[in-house]
Amino acid sequence: MTMTMMMTMTMHMHMQRAGWPASCLHFLAISMALPSLILALAMGTTPSSTQEGMMPMPVPMPMPMPMPAVLTAAASGHPTVQASYHGADQTLFANPERGFYYHTASHSVSMSALNLNTLQAKRTEENITMILRLYYLESYASGGSLPSSFIEAVDSDMAVLRAAGLKAVLRFAYVGSATGWPPARPYGDATVATTLAQAAQLGPVLRANADVIALMQAGWVGIWGEFYYTDHFGDPVDGALTAQNQADRRRLVQTLLAALPPGRFVQLRTPAIKRSAVGMATALPPESAFNGSAAARCGHHNDCFLASSTDSGTYSNAAADKAYLAAETRYVPMGGETCAVNAPRSQCPTALAELAMMHWSYLNSGYKPEVLASWQTGGCMDEIKRRLGYRLELLSSSLEAKVRAGSSFTVSFTFNNTGFAAPFNNRSVILVLRLHSNSNSNSSLSLPLVRLPLPNVDPRRWLPETGLIDVETSLTLPSDVAEGHYDALMHLADGAASLAARPEYSIRLSGPRWEPLTGFNALDLRVEVYHSAAADVAAPPLLALLMAAAMTLMSSRLL
Repeated sequence: MTMTMMMTMTMHMHMQRAGWPASCLHFLAISMALPSLILALAMGTTPSSTQEGMMPMPVPMPMPMPMPAVLTAAASGHPTVQASYHGADQTLFANPERGFYYHTASHSVSMSALNLNTLQAKRTEENITMILRLYYLESYASGGSLPSSFIEAVDSDMAVLRAAGLKAVLRFAYVGSATGWPPARPYGDATVATTLAQAAQLGPVLRANADVIALMQAGWVGIWGEFYYTDHFGDPVDGALTAQNQADRRRLVQTLLAALPPGRFVQLRTPAIKRSAVGMATALPPESAFNGSAAARCGHHNDCFLASSTDSGTYSNAAADKAYLAAETRYVPMGGETCAVNAPRSQCPTALAELAMMHWSYLNSGYKPEVLASWQTGGCMDEIKRRLGYRLELLSSSLEAKVRAGSSFTVSFTFNNTGFAAPFNNRSVILVLRLHSNSNSNSSLSLPLVRLPLPNVDPRRWLPETGLIDVETSLTLPSDVAEGHYDALMHLADGAASLAARPEYSIRLSGPRWEPLTGFNALDLRVEVYHSAAADVAAPPLLALLMAAAMTLMSSRLL
């Protein structure tokens, strides 16, 4: 076997494994053999007549062609291109439904509307994408229906929030201040009947604006709506709650769940409150997550994080409740605020450990300032800003470089979540193919798009403790997609149709290039879409010329 033959066979094998079309392999065989054939014919011999063990006369090897970004071969036989990204960057950037929130409150005695400019500045200057919108209903605690003016004010606030590109953590309460501490009775919240009726009355406006409601805290009961210091729902100050107190609290939670769409969460102030409200003593199991049950829709908020060994009464048994929350918050949201300096517990080491253990998604950016300042001086504030909620890194992507319209093809991605939690609201993961253009980025807004949702892919289950998250699936390209070259992008769109095209509500990945005008993550991969099956086997034009030249030389030698 000659050296040329050995080299040809080796290159043929590697190119075949890499998925090169058969036409290119034929071209290789002829182009590699042709120099030896021409030389042999010119010398009056053939390659097979060389003596055994003798090397043929050296001939110049053709310059190799540039290799495409081919790593593996897909089942279709087409090459699969792959890109890797620098996922572990330290950039601070805004992402929806996570991070530090901006606290806002409005009192029925003097309603104050949200300000669009203020909200936009919070987003652009502080990367804030959520607010706590707390409505105090002092004027309506004595009974009766909520006036239409109040409901219209809520609706108007939600419109401002939508225009600003933010979402709300909602809470309603009757009492926003206390006289002395411990506070003196009566506290001032409403009766059970009034509370249930007014909560139900808000259902239509809540459902109409569910797209910009990230979640709702239970509220209503007691001072600040924290289910403590209440005149009518059983005050823990007086000892154990009665069976009627527990039943009334459960009815309120059920009313709030009914007022919201099935996909939205209600957060409860303590683990004990949730266990009683849903009638389940153990943590939510993975198989029950997101199934629409009360247990699957009730999350947690802790408004005295790190304030004491029990977080100021949040835990009845700290060790057991923390273990319960560590399991629960894998699939339900956790958030809240700090309320007191309690060094060293309130400092960086414990803060980072417990934020991660209990999968925190959000914190108050304004309270308690002394605790937040200690995180700044302690060097962990930027890490907390990066990791609150999810921090999804895309490490690699691969897909077939050539896809026939109407056919299926395989895509695969590797993610890593370095945040404290997974996203808690449903959203789609979409592969976007956009017709390639060499024009400026603004023109990309009008280019043809093909949107291909990844089936059975749920980012709500991308937990930080999972490690690397490998996603591989098959997609089908519509048969009417025009031929051409398409850039591949990823879109993690909001689950609400009204916000799905809004870039402010799309998840930005760490690693790939972000497109702020579209909300897409550029994968730096390009796909060729074709229609004709002949494109799979069409021979390069030079192949026919080489074959003709070889046949001419062989014919002249034989003659």
